Amino acid sequence: MRMEHYVNFKEELKRRTEEAEHVIREYLPEESGFAKTMAEAMNYSMTAGGKRLRPILIRETYELFGGKDKLCEPFHGGYGDDPYTFVDP
Repeated sequence: MRMEHYVNFKEELKRRTEEAEHVIREYLPEESGFAKTMAEAMNYSMTAGGKRLRPILIRETYELFGGKDKLCEPFHGGYGDDPYTFVDP
């Protein structure tokens, strides 16, 4: 599925954004127990707007190189998607 096959870019972007949102929510921690406050903060940060382009690009790149399953999904909400996290090399 390549983007050039779609006439309405906005509709396709909306569909893929919703898919990325669904995958991200699947991997978020449950907001309960000892770390409830921390989980709430993490979930709020990850579900705030503006963090859907990277997961869409990850999926597109994966499919470009022949990926057909859901192997890349854990990377949609991976560490570093949140611009406030610090990735130490």
